[in-house]
Parts: sequence; structure tokens; C-alpha cells
Amino acid sequence: MRHDRKLAFLHPWLTFLYWVAITVGVGFSLSGLLSNLPMLPSALQGRVAWAKDHSSEWTPVAILAAVLVDRIRKVVPQPWLWTTVHKLLTSFQRDIFQAELSRGDPMDLHRLTLFKRLRFRCWVCKWPWSGWLVPIERSGHTTQSTAAVFRAPDEAKRAEGVAGNTWRASVVIFRENLPDVSSAAAPPQDVADYARQTWTTPELVARRRPSARSYVGIPLDVNGKPWGVVVLDSTDAACKRSDADLRAYALLQAVLGKILERE
Repeated sequence: MRHDRKLAFLHPWLTFLYWVAITVGVGFSLSGLLSNLPMLPSALQGRVAWAKDHSSEWTPVAILAAVLVDRIRKVVPQPWLWTTVHKLLTSFQRDIFQAELSRGDPMDLHRLTLFKRLRFRCWVCKWPWSGWLVPIERSGHTTQSTAAVFRAPDEAKRAEGVAGNTWRASVVIFRENLPDVSSAAAPPQDVADYARQTWTTPELVARRRPSARSYVGIPLDVNGKPWGVVVLDSTDAACKRSDADLRAYALLQAVLGKILERE
């Protein structure tokens, strides 16, 4: 998953530093008023006098520090948010794939992965500014490490994968009855067919050997704007597309979209 989610532990510390900076700034600002208090303890008089003499220097520094830390704090994800998103994805995984899990299938054979679109990815990759869908969170407790990143550029025809083309279409899309390419013995024609149906390349399919034989792509809006997508992948050849499933997808869109307004 994305590295910024792993930085969530910094959020409480940044909040602490923010309030320290605010307190220091207010302290320096009020030092002139405090120095005139007749009942000020003698132990504090020297410190208040020093703060008064240096308030013009340190008050702006404290205010600038508070603004800077607050900006960083807004970028670093809040721990509760991604914990909630993970629990929500896992809850929907258990509901949508209830029959498959009931028959004893491991959870990692039927997954939900949340992708966020970024305008910029990194300096070393190809087309870093073209727009990318990057994995943020995944249901379950296994297969949490993934390198699945897909292009989602403004030039829509160059979108990659089920994720990229869900972003492009902005509607729920289904890919099913895909050939089994999980084995290195899979025929080249099956590999090529899998790549064609999932908007990838035979080279990528041959390298990753995906076990999924069906996908559902669900677009996700936040605050009325496209934010990313959720992709369901399953080793079952048939997509989950009953009326109950479609209602579940709509509910997932609505709930996730509301939670991610706090990102």
C-alpha cells in the first residue's frame, strides 16, 4: 500500500507540535501584558521580561511554525481514517463474497482494493506526471503488499488496467470469464487474451501471473469529484453482479466517499 498511509503515526505528534507552537506564540504575544501584573511570582519575572524583550522576534517564528506544522498535519493521514477504511473494505468483502468464504475459500482469493488517483507518482518512473491510480488500502489481513499501479492520464485512451478504465468510464465495469494465467504453463494466447480484456500488456500478465479470473471496478467520488476507484478481484470466473451486489456497490461508494471527505 502507499507509503503515506504508513506515516499516519506522525499525526498525533504533529498535532502536539502544532499546539506547542500556538502556545509559545500566545505566550510571547502576552508577555508584555503579563509583565505588568502586580501579583506575578518573582520566579517568573525574569522569564517574562526576557519573553517581552524578544516577543517581536519569536512571535512570528512561532506563528510560522504553527502554520507549517498544520499544513504538514493536513497532508499526513489520520490513523483512525485508514483503520476505518480498512474495516469497511473487509466488512464489504465478507458480505459480497459471503458464499465463497462460507465454502472455505481464503479471503485473499476475493479482495477489495482501494486506489487513489495521483497527478504525480515519482521521479524515476515512466511518465511521472501522467496521472496514476495507486493502491491505498486493501481488505483482509494478507496480500497487503502490492506493486499494482495503473496509469490514469488525462488522455483517457491511455488508461491502464481495470482500475484505470474504471476511472475513465466513471461507471461500474465488469470483466469476467478470464483465462487462468496463474501458472507459467499458461498458453501465450491465454496470456494475450487476459491482457487484452484487462487493458494491460502480455508482458505485465506474464510477469505478475494474476490469479484473478474476474474483476469489478467501482468509481469513487469524494466531495462530488472523482477521487479513485475500488477494484474487486476474484478467482471465480463469474462477477458478482446480482441486484444485491449492485446495491452493495452503491452503498460502498456512498459510505467510502463520505469517510474520505475527512482525508
